[in-house]
Amino acid sequence: MFRSFADVVMPEDLKQYVKVPDLSTGRRQILTAKPTPAFKLYQQILDSRIKAIEMREGPAQPGDDILLSVITDGRHAAIDLRLVIPANDNEPDNKLNLLIDNAFRIWTETSENTYVRRDGKPYELPGAAQMIFSDLGTINVEKTRSFSAYRWIRDELIRMGVPASEIAYIQDFKKTDAKQRLFGDVRSGKVRFLIGSSETMGTGVNAQLRLKALHHLDVPWLPSQIEQREGRIVRQGNQHDVVDIFAYATQGSLDASMW
Repeated sequence: MFRSFADVVMPEDLKQYVKVPDLSTGRRQILTAKPTPAFKLYQQILDSRIKAIEMREGPAQPGDDILLSVITDGRHAAIDLRLVIPANDNEPDNKLNLLIDNAFRIWTETSENTYVRRDGKPYELPGAAQMIFSDLGTINVEKTRSFSAYRWIRDELIRMGVPASEIAYIQDFKKTDAKQRLFGDVRSGKVRFLIGSSETMGTGVNAQLRLKALHHLDVPWLPSQIEQREGRIVRQGNQHDVVDIFAYATQGSLDASMW
């Protein structure tokens, strides 16, 4: 009924009318991290919790373990075990550090890229921008989980040599005018890493001009959220002809089933 009075234009059709960048491999790239012995042990703990829930008689009482809590812990563990076991050591080869290494590589390789304003004049600052998405491991979860993937990404990038001023959490910019100034800083090259969630960065973000790569640290619940995230970079006005979209997964975790 809808199509009897509406013209539906799919993303592939849109390329006939507007110029949007292509993906370097034709699709998003899945980068996987191998599970560590500690992660495999934690998976066994999750398995035991699920079995205990299945064996329980009657409805769950306040304070009881529930399946959603197990899934949530499993999703956090797939990012970094410190989100579920704060005393755990840093694991250099987990997917959080895999993202950081990849993002830093792109930052280095694109440091000399130049971009122009609408009037054709070049921007003073060179360097491509990147977006990092995660609905989990935000700054706010430090209160309950004693670790933040957002803060670890920022601290590690700074340790590697990225100026602190080039990294921003979109959650720090609450008001509309503050967000618009932030997007302007991304377009001008002052901010080269923008970190946020599906809710805060998935729609209404006009910062694509110099976006070279987009990273999914976690897997959101809804396919529409993935579409909104990726619509930030595969977008009219991006001055790159080819861009990259990366998704990170831990082998043997909930990531595989969620993707």
